[in-house]
Amino acid sequence: MKNALKWIWQHLFPLPEVGRLEAFIARAMLAYVLLEFFPIFTPPAVQPVPVGLAHGFDLTWLGHTPTLQLYRIIFTGVLVVYVLGFGLPVVLPVLAVMQILPFTLTNSQGFTNHSHHILSVVLLAQALVAVCFPRGAWLQPLGIMNSWLLAASQAGIATAYLISVCSKLLASGGMWLFHSHYIALDLVKTMRQNYYSALDPRYATDPPNVLWMLEHPTATAVIFDMGFFVEALIVLSVGTRWLALAFGIATIMMHRSINALMGLEFFQNESMLAVFFVNVPFLIALLWAGCERKLLGRR
Repeated sequence: MKNALKWIWQHLFPLPEVGRLEAFIARAMLAYVLLEFFPIFTPPAVQPVPVGLAHGFDLTWLGHTPTLQLYRIIFTGVLVVYVLGFGLPVVLPVLAVMQILPFTLTNSQGFTNHSHHILSVVLLAQALVAVCFPRGAWLQPLGIMNSWLLAASQAGIATAYLISVCSKLLASGGMWLFHSHYIALDLVKTMRQNYYSALDPRYATDPPNVLWMLEHPTATAVIFDMGFFVEALIVLSVGTRWLALAFGIATIMMHRSINALMGLEFFQNESMLAVFFVNVPFLIALLWAGCERKLLGRR
């Protein structure tokens, strides 16, 4: 019975095959992004408004520059082991915790920056797979393990977007789609606050993009609502190749549009979408295989 259910599941929802080269490139790309977005500035050595793990642990030791520099060196070493694919059931949980701690201290200062959360989610999703299926993850992960790591990463990213959708609906009483054009007013309010707080001339006048949104509320609502549906439906592409590619491109375009209209950056989100939805590692591996076949054919 168990084997029959397994056969049915595998044929109804087949996971994409992930080769060794693709898996290596994906790990290398994720490691690069993690290192690129590691905290540049040392957070304060206090946690007045603790969040997450800071509720149970004193993380102020990370608020000293020499300590954080040593921490970064150790983090880099663990990343090298991760890229090589060794000991993932231990390495991935360690990486997840190490990545979360400094940002937890930063967010314990009384304000929240959630731009790094998507990286934490991917690491936690991969760690869950490695811990639950350690059999194929101690040495170079092969076959089904790589497929599950890809699917888990996609699921984590898609879930983050789905939570964003639920938050919008809950905060607006289910009326977000009909009130999305009011975001333009929030932008004006924020700019006024920024100007009167520091008298920064950049915020003295409304930028053309905001003025356009104020003058075209229907078009503005359509733009934001399209993004809403992309966030809501991206979960349907988990465990796929071409559907994930389509949603990956659509979501990156959504972030680029938000950047153009509102000046907000989502580099971490776009990086994770490129790696796990647009499947850049797969495309590189495919190109490499094609070049290899061409070279062998010439020989």
